[in-house]
Amino acid sequence: MSTVDSGGGAIPVGLAWTSLVQRAAVIAGCLTALLALVRHVPVHVASLRGAYAWGAVLVVERLGRWLLQHTVPPADEGEGPPEQTGSHEPSE
Repeated sequence: MSTVDSGGGAIPVGLAWTSLVQRAAVIAGCLTALLALVRHVPVHVASLRGAYAWGAVLVVERLGRWLLQHTVPPADEGEGPPEQTGSHEPSE
């Protein structure tokens, strides 16, 4: 699978995708529950709505990971950046 460049080096796309979506799932679940509480919904109903939102985002993550595995070609292990052919010396 391909890699994503970050400040600490390259990380696999699948790992970056999973990490991003898991954080988004937590945020979506918390915001859904909070908005339900603001609308004066009972706590147990707000909690269930937040849990459903969290689960829905994780289902999207699984679908995205499956799509990444089936659409992005795997990177070769020993392959580095492509090397340029020709001389790097300026021509006169």
